[in-house]
Amino acid sequence: MPFAAELLGVGAFVSPFDVAFLVLPGPRLDEDDVVLFDPGAVLHSAGDPAHSFLAVGTPHSNVIPAEMLRNDAELLVLRGHAEVFLLALISHSDSRPSTGINSATAVVPPPRVIFIHPAAGAGMDPVVVVGGGVIGTSIAAELATRDIPVRLYEKDALGAGTTSKSMAIFFWHQDDPSATEHRLRERAWETYGPLIEDGTLSFTQIGTLETAPELTDVPAVRTVWKELSALGVETEWLEPDALAEMGLDSDAFEGALYVPADGFLDPSEIIQQFVERARDGPATFVTGEGVTDIKTTDGVVEAVETESGTESVSGVVNAAGPWAPAINDMVDLDQPLRHTRGPIVVLSRDEEFSLPFVMLDYELYFREDGRNQAFGGRFDTSYETAARVDPSANHAVEQSFHLDIADEIERSVPRLEDARIVDDWVGFRTITPDGRPFVGETSVENYYTAVGLSGYGITRAPAIGDLLAAEIAGEQPDPELKAWVALDRLEN
Repeated sequence: MPFAAELLGVGAFVSPFDVAFLVLPGPRLDEDDVVLFDPGAVLHSAGDPAHSFLAVGTPHSNVIPAEMLRNDAELLVLRGHAEVFLLALISHSDSRPSTGINSATAVVPPPRVIFIHPAAGAGMDPVVVVGGGVIGTSIAAELATRDIPVRLYEKDALGAGTTSKSMAIFFWHQDDPSATEHRLRERAWETYGPLIEDGTLSFTQIGTLETAPELTDVPAVRTVWKELSALGVETEWLEPDALAEMGLDSDAFEGALYVPADGFLDPSEIIQQFVERARDGPATFVTGEGVTDIKTTDGVVEAVETESGTESVSGVVNAAGPWAPAINDMVDLDQPLRHTRGPIVVLSRDEEFSLPFVMLDYELYFREDGRNQAFGGRFDTSYETAARVDPSANHAVEQSFHLDIADEIERSVPRLEDARIVDDWVGFRTITPDGRPFVGETSVENYYTAVGLSGYGITRAPAIGDLLAAEIAGEQPDPELKAWVALDRLEN
């Protein structure tokens, strides 16, 4: 039964790395308030009180979080469930409650909790996010920021899929400039920019070169230059002599569009930042375990199956990258998604050098990576030549691609002429017919997708997370951006 509505006692066991104490209902400040007087010594011995977690034990072993309204040296106010059976404030998931209670009441250990935040909705099933790459973790962070319980499942390690195999560029450059796409990237930079400025994220600004190898290529590239400039993107047209200073053979080109603000980030840092933000809210991350099925009733998502069992959910988000079509199959959803291969070789030289992101013929590209290395890859985003593949299969870089890289270096990139290949891998891009992702709720109720990033996952991730979390939370997302990524846009 609930404890009486007065302060009965506080018991605490404190060690340098482990703290737990019981909070019994005290005088009500509001109908759902619980008050503990003078908790300061216990809280501060555990470190930062803001990183403690509140669990509520009920006869059904449910976890009912509560909101911390005030916390100082004299008073802690917790807003939680009106019928509180047992509260334990825990700074670490393996903490244990004290048996030193002032009354004879037996102490029942609370259920084990991981990264549960006080502001989660009481008794609310989590939104499950499938996929722990840059898109999935962005969505988890945005949901948790809105106090929506979220549980992310990643069958491998966080960021171990496509994110770890990407070229990791933030692009202001666009092949086919769009004002809406530019706004999407501006929204993403609102997240990245401050984190770069304060040193949380590393960013190497190298610029992008869209080259014009032949005279017939010049008009199209110059059109892109003018359209990007009209959007406010800093751009420049470079003549062949200027390209020589950037490590290219001036005789191989008729000029190039240069976008100096582009650069690359560290995907692992981005994911770490998203995860830290999410863990400040009601978020759980489960790695090494995948979602094996999604259960629906009358076209409504109700639960997921994992290797550990069945879990009730309030929604499911497919953010599984190249595995997205397989997740869609679990709810019989057909979206026009295809895959393209993204082979990458790592080139190394003995001497330090710099090299912008250089876009060449046949979707080939090069960019510097560190002081004496560069990536060489193929940036294929063509839906017409794409096909659905199994991204879990063993996909090796073909020897013919090594030869393509060597031929292009000899033809147009003298700065890499003495480089040797020291590593390679294959990633997969998930492509849509128009190159824009499918973001939002599908025809299956409570089933959402954030898929088909078409090679621009790093560039778009913060904006995609914000848009989808706003929709799930019942907010009004930016109508222009929402329409840009709408699932039914191709039908219209």
